[in-house]
Amino acid sequence: MKKAFYFLCALAFVFLGCANAERVKDNAVSGEQSVISYEDSDEVFFNPDIGFYCAVEVPVGKSQNYNVNFPNHSKFFNVKNPFYDLDAKTNEAKFKLVHLKIDISRYSDSNKFDSSNEYKSNGSIQGNPDAFTSEKLADLKNILSDLRTYDETAIVRFCYDAGYDGHGQDGTQIEPTDFKKILDHIKVICPALKDYTDVITAIECGLIGPWGEMNSTPYTKAMSANEYNKYASTYGLNKITSSTSVECGYIIILMKAYLDELWNNGVNVPLLVRQPKFLSLFLEACPSLSPSEKNMLGIFNDGYLGTDSDTGTFSNFETRVQQDIPFMADSTNHTPYGGEICDSTSKTPLWEDKLDYAVEEMSTVHLSFLNIGWNYNVLNWSDKDDHTWSYEYKKNNQNLIRTMNKSNKVSAYGNKKLFQVLLRYMGYRYLITQSNLSYYEESKKLEVELEIQNKGFANMPYHRSKNLTAYLVSSSGNKTKIPVNGENFTGQSSLSFNFALPADLENGDYTVYIKFANKDGHYPVQFANKNIWNTELSANKVGVFTKSE
Repeated sequence: MKKAFYFLCALAFVFLGCANAERVKDNAVSGEQSVISYEDSDEVFFNPDIGFYCAVEVPVGKSQNYNVNFPNHSKFFNVKNPFYDLDAKTNEAKFKLVHLKIDISRYSDSNKFDSSNEYKSNGSIQGNPDAFTSEKLADLKNILSDLRTYDETAIVRFCYDAGYDGHGQDGTQIEPTDFKKILDHIKVICPALKDYTDVITAIECGLIGPWGEMNSTPYTKAMSANEYNKYASTYGLNKITSSTSVECGYIIILMKAYLDELWNNGVNVPLLVRQPKFLSLFLEACPSLSPSEKNMLGIFNDGYLGTDSDTGTFSNFETRVQQDIPFMADSTNHTPYGGEICDSTSKTPLWEDKLDYAVEEMSTVHLSFLNIGWNYNVLNWSDKDDHTWSYEYKKNNQNLIRTMNKSNKVSAYGNKKLFQVLLRYMGYRYLITQSNLSYYEESKKLEVELEIQNKGFANMPYHRSKNLTAYLVSSSGNKTKIPVNGENFTGQSSLSFNFALPADLENGDYTVYIKFANKDGHYPVQFANKNIWNTELSANKVGVFTKSE
C-alpha cells in the first residue's frame, strides 16, 4: 500500500509539474514598462455632460433659419461683454455642454402674437395648443444631430415662456388653459427625443412657469383632490381620500406623464425637477415605481447659492443642511445636478456668506453643471484677482451700487479662486492612480489593470457607459487600433481588461493608449493625469510595453 501511495504521489507531482509548465509558458513577460504620471495636471479640460454650459434658445414654430456653429461657443455667451477670454483661460478647450431652451409658447392659448409671429401681450393671434405636432420639432432634431457631430451634449428644457423672457412672474398664466393639453404635448416631445439619448445629458421637467422654472403659475398651486383623482388611475398614482386638495398635484402629474412617456419611448435619460420637495412628494405619490424609473429622477437648481435657501429652493438654511441636501445626494449621486448661480441685493448670497461651506456642499450634492452666462456678476467676482466687483442696479426707481468684496479663494482647494475650482471640478474628473501592464507571450495578449480616483464633485451620469478601444503607437509613430475585451467604463475605481495583439505586430517599444468613448467613437473622456492625453486619438496613455520574441 505504501508503494502504491508513493507512486500516486509521484504521478501527481509529474502532472502538476506539466500543468505548471503549461501555465508558466503564458506568464507575463517582464518587458520594459514606463510608469505614467499619477499627478493631476491641474489643467482645465471639458468632458461630455459636465461643466459650464452655454444657453441656446430654440423658438419652435417661429420662421427662422436656425444655423448654429457649435464649435464656436462665444456666439452662445448670453453675457454682456464676456468677462474673460475663453481661449486664454481654458487652454483653448471648448465647452462640451449646451442648454437648449426650447420655446413652445406658440402652442399655448394663454399667449398672443402679432402678425409677424412675435409675442405681444395684446396681440391679435392666439397660440394654438392643437398645432403642436412632431413635425414642429424637426429643427430640434437637426440641432441634436449637429451636437452629436461635434461631440457636444445637451440639457433640454421645454417651456411656454415666449423668448424665455420671464413672462408670468406676476402669476399670469402662460401655459395652456386646459392642463390636459400640456400632457398631450409631452406625448409629442418624448418620441422626438428617442434617437438622441447619447446627446441628451438630462431633461429638465420645466414646462410650467416663467423660464420653465416650475413656479409662479396656477399649476404650482394645490390641485383639488377630485381633479387629481381623475388622473390617478391613468398614471398609477395613489388616489386621495383624506383631503380636499393635493399639494403640487399638477406637478406630480406632469412628472409622472413625462416619466411614463420617456420610459415607454426608450428615452432613458435623467428627468430633473426644480425643487427637492417636488421629488419627495412625487415619490410618496408613486409607490409602485420601478428602481429603474426612480433612478431617472433628479434636481436642477436655477436659484443656486443666491441666498441661504437658494432663493426658495429650500425652506431655510437649517432644513437645507439637515434634510434637503442629504435627501438630494441619493439622486444626484448618479444624475446631473446644477443650474444657475445667483446673486441677491436684498439678502446675503450663500457664496458670499459661507463660501467654504458652499464648495463643500458642491461635493456632497455632486454639482455637475452651471450656466456660464448667469449670473455674470457673480462669475465676474469669482475670477477677479482682487475679488472685488461692483455693478449698478435699480430699486424703487433708484440707481444703487452692489459691491462684492468678500474673498473668492477656496481654502480646501489650495486657495484657488472659486471660478477656477468650478472649471476643474464640476462633474467628474478621473485620475489614474495605478496602471499595470502585463504581456502574455503564449496567448499574445496584453492585460491592463487600472486604479482610478474621481477628484470631481460628481460621477458620470448613470446612463453613460464608455466602450474601450486600444491604440498601440510604435516608436516610429505607427498606430494600431485594437478592440478591447472587458467591461465598459462607468466610473468604477478599478478596471481591468485585455486585448489580443495582432499576429504580425513587430518587436519593439509601444505606447499604449485607451480611448474611453461611446460605441461609435463619439464623446471620449479625458483623464486628468499629466501628459497622458493624445488629442489625435482622443485617448489616454496608460503605459508602455516592449514586445521582444
